[in-house]
Amino acid sequence: MIMRMDFDLPSETESPTTAMDAPLSLLLSLLLLSAGPCAAQETTVTTKYGQLSGLTTDYDGVSIRAFLGVPFAKPPTGDLRFMPPVEPEPWDGVREATAFGPACPQEKMFLPGFVEPFLNSARQWSEDCLTLNVYAPVRNPSAADPLAVMVYIHGGGWQVGTGSENNGTQLAAENNVIVVTLNYRLGAFGFLGTGDQHAPGNLGLLDQRLAINWVKENIASFGGDVDRMTIFGLSAGGISVSLHLLSPLNTGLFRRAITQSGTAFTPGTLGTKESALADARRLAQSLDCDRVATEDLVSCLKSKTAQDVLTASSAVQSPSHISFTPIVDGTFLPTSPEEIFAQGSVEAREHIIGVSSMEGGIVLYNGLYEQIVSEDTFREHLEYVMGVYNSTNLVQITHAAKFEYLTNATASPRDVQKDFMRMYGDWMFVAPTTRMAREFANAGNPTYMYLFDQPPSFFDHQWIGGASHGEENYFLWPSSRSDMMTDAEKLLGLRMRRTWTDFAKTGNPNSVDLPVIWPQYDQHSRQYLVLSTTLGSDSVKAHMHSKQVFFWNYIVSALARVCCTCAGLVSGGASLWATGTLLAVWSLVVGFRAVV
Repeated sequence: MIMRMDFDLPSETESPTTAMDAPLSLLLSLLLLSAGPCAAQETTVTTKYGQLSGLTTDYDGVSIRAFLGVPFAKPPTGDLRFMPPVEPEPWDGVREATAFGPACPQEKMFLPGFVEPFLNSARQWSEDCLTLNVYAPVRNPSAADPLAVMVYIHGGGWQVGTGSENNGTQLAAENNVIVVTLNYRLGAFGFLGTGDQHAPGNLGLLDQRLAINWVKENIASFGGDVDRMTIFGLSAGGISVSLHLLSPLNTGLFRRAITQSGTAFTPGTLGTKESALADARRLAQSLDCDRVATEDLVSCLKSKTAQDVLTASSAVQSPSHISFTPIVDGTFLPTSPEEIFAQGSVEAREHIIGVSSMEGGIVLYNGLYEQIVSEDTFREHLEYVMGVYNSTNLVQITHAAKFEYLTNATASPRDVQKDFMRMYGDWMFVAPTTRMAREFANAGNPTYMYLFDQPPSFFDHQWIGGASHGEENYFLWPSSRSDMMTDAEKLLGLRMRRTWTDFAKTGNPNSVDLPVIWPQYDQHSRQYLVLSTTLGSDSVKAHMHSKQVFFWNYIVSALARVCCTCAGLVSGGASLWATGTLLAVWSLVVGFRAVV
């Protein structure tokens, strides 16, 4: 479940706002691309599709070539709307690549954990949005070894965001790697599905895949090593990375992956063809396109303007159900993640995976926490977020979670809020991440797990007691708050960037800047590294949130299975017996190390 938060974004039919209204992260991007003695110098490169003209800039004495707004697909308009992406046509002459492309259509922000809020942006959106951005160090022509490549997938709940949010200049210059950011279709444009060939669904994921394939085919021209490609992302971007790891379509496409605060096991991540069709029909009904035949339904939707589709998409969303997200489509994802792991069909790759220490702080951004002030309001909101489960087990799961997380029924409102945040973070992020780490490690893949535990000093929510969702990105990417960091925070950011890029280069995150050895995660030791300004020998821990992970991955999972098989007996003896038995078993593991 992704909590909703609304912000307006200009459409392709609106005039862009002034530069002063743009997010400072985007302004910083423009400043970085125009700074230094090499500013505005043109540079060219030849790709499979034709020549590109970019810009050369200077960052801390390192020259970086930036190629912005590079198309990796045909415009997904007209008959190509709601269809898989198609490779672009080659062009004659030199194509200018000195400005970011437009964002993909998006009208409202769904809380993803951004580096900067995407507010009143001067970036317009357009359906012709499938572009990427390449940041590559200028190299000596005699340089023998190509550079490692890092492809970043932005977050945003598959509803909002753009590749221009994250400027790759610093990461590329500091660490001698090539950085690529990209756009992909969002909302109904990226994830509407009818369960057949007329709108197969997962289009946003297929956009990402085509962009990664473009990098695979062309990055050598920029000095990149096609055999050392790492994909990484945060939140929905992390979930996307996780799904790419599981897709058989991606065999041999990339070498390594970093998933930050999101995995394929995140609750509510994957729908079915049937649920996607139901969402499509709700959208169609609101646009007077409700046709029995899916071919006619999709044809009607293609005739509507992009703004009409956006407006209607927002109307069919609800806080407890986010429509237009990834599905098990039988192609990109042939079956569920559980079954894919059970079949042993996951390609061997190195993997970094992790979360923040107070992921549940995500509720701060939409004001939900202000309503949670007592035992009753805790329970009410718990029932609300647990609505992702089948209604027949909602009461049992809610009671179990309340039993586990509400530490004191008479606690202060702030303590109740912190209990709710702990619950939400463990449920949505920590337990699924631990499960994903375990599955990958058990399959023989080198896996490194982390816990980011450095709440930025420039925020005023230190009272939550940890780093909130997405806050590690302030340490990995430049932002308007970079200059507000303490020296210790800047050092941590430098270490994290070096660690991420060393992993991309070698498959091992143990850089010379780490004052401690980061051990691999395995089923026996279950070790992970705590990333904070006090990074040192005592930063290696084991069994992350073990009791809570056991609760979600085993107790709640069992409750869901039991109650689903005894539907209709929710208030009867069998269901109540099952609930009581599981809670009794759970009480026995309290205080003991969970076997997860």
